[in-house]
Amino acid sequence: MGDLESHLNIPRDVAIKLGQEAVAIARRGDYQAPSGHMVSITDAVQVAVSGTQSYPPGTDFRLSDRAPVESNITVENTTTLEAARRLVGDGGDGGDAVVLNFADPTTPG
Repeated sequence: MGDLESHLNIPRDVAIKLGQEAVAIARRGDYQAPSGHMVSITDAVQVAVSGTQSYPPGTDFRLSDRAPVESNITVENTTTLEAARRLVGDGGDGGDAVVLNFADPTTPG
């Protein structure tokens, strides 16, 4: 198993713990790096929140002025990490792969 693949193949309870930690860091606005240095993410979180756009069902909007591209879309009942692992395992370099996570915004994991 490749290094990246082994990092994506984690038990659900570990994924829940990591998700909870990520939410706590985002709310707090900083975290302690392995070096012991405190890293602030407050500005990055504010940029992400201010740049977020929501498109409710029925919204009519223009996707892009770019030329159409061929896409392959699948819907699967699987974890985001498992889907990403399969894409990596299929020889993808991740450059053109997207995994959309419909996670619950208030309950990590």
